[in-house]
Amino acid sequence: MMRLPVVTTLMGKGAFPASHPLNLGPVGMHGAKYSNLAMTEADLIVSAGARFSDRVTGRLSEFAPHADVIHIDIDPAEIGKVREAQVPIVGDLKGVLDALLEQLEKDGAAPQSQEWVDRINAWRERYPFYHPNLGDDDAEIVPELVMKELSAQLDPARSIVVTEVGQHQMWAHQFIDREVPRSFLSSGGLGTMGFGFPASIGAAIAQPGKAVVCVAGDGSFQMNSQEMATAAINGVPVKVLILDNRALGMVHQWQKLFYDRRYSQTLLDENPDFVKLADAYGWQGERVEGPAEVPAAIARMLAAKGPYLLDVKISREQSVYPMVAPGAALDDTMGAIDVAVGAVRTDMPAGVSPGAPSPCASIDAQFGGRWEAEPGDEGERADASPESEDPVSEDGEGE
Repeated sequence: MMRLPVVTTLMGKGAFPASHPLNLGPVGMHGAKYSNLAMTEADLIVSAGARFSDRVTGRLSEFAPHADVIHIDIDPAEIGKVREAQVPIVGDLKGVLDALLEQLEKDGAAPQSQEWVDRINAWRERYPFYHPNLGDDDAEIVPELVMKELSAQLDPARSIVVTEVGQHQMWAHQFIDREVPRSFLSSGGLGTMGFGFPASIGAAIAQPGKAVVCVAGDGSFQMNSQEMATAAINGVPVKVLILDNRALGMVHQWQKLFYDRRYSQTLLDENPDFVKLADAYGWQGERVEGPAEVPAAIARMLAAKGPYLLDVKISREQSVYPMVAPGAALDDTMGAIDVAVGAVRTDMPAGVSPGAPSPCASIDAQFGGRWEAEPGDEGERADASPESEDPVSEDGEGE
């Protein structure tokens, strides 16, 4: 009605249709640059059930500096816990939004946002998530394109995507379109590796008429790979797509970017052969190692009658971009594509100089375990005791 642009957190994916022109998609640490710019430049934020986690806000003191906040949440403890709300509303979201729409209609309210939407659309065209002219190695599988292909082959109304935790989770969040609620299941908050595969078995049992695909990493999948027996014994036709980089990818990425490539406990060269593992459990399975193989392999996976594992080989040097470094402001984005300068990733990190402090070097317990570059970065918090702070981030690190 009011033509307000919409961004979504990891846990809110699917609440607003991806195909809607006002959907800007993910926001925050791995959100689109245009989404993060929209939040930074906004003069009003209507927070519908979101809790302003550190993965969404970036440096809190610089988050949405021009914005008033209308914060709607069924839990009064969430209101103003992180960001002060000028208009706090406690209640069930459906009832509150229905009442707001009714009041706007009574007042004869009309949208006044076209200039703002046009500005955001210009950012969207300039800073896309991916661009075919990026210059990726033609012989290497690009995880972003794997997720786009999976999204294109899924019927949004008749499919459920479940993720494990790590890089693959963020690529799925960025590139898999969802049109309806409860069609994208992921472990936010604790960010629990090993959640996705058992959850996908449960989803397939609960929704037998829908295709259920678990997007996993090779590390996360091994947390509960024994549940392949559960799927085989009970005839659950769940599909597992592994983005296999032989690493704990997200931690590996942080060690590369912020710890001068000092890799510790993140290399998984001795992983099993997942196709042989699938065969041992009575599953169908295959491995793909070249980009040209991906579309047909995904089609075979989705067409299979029983459980199926697709092992997709990617380089461990692949990183999730764009990225807002811990402690950085939301509009301080590294690795965003800028078509204005030739479709290249801009503001790429140069790495950490020997002896230089990492932006992840300390966690300020005073602010509930949030990553902070400076101890005084309180932002516009309402008064709250440290004990009341929730130390869990929206989308945990994991793999």
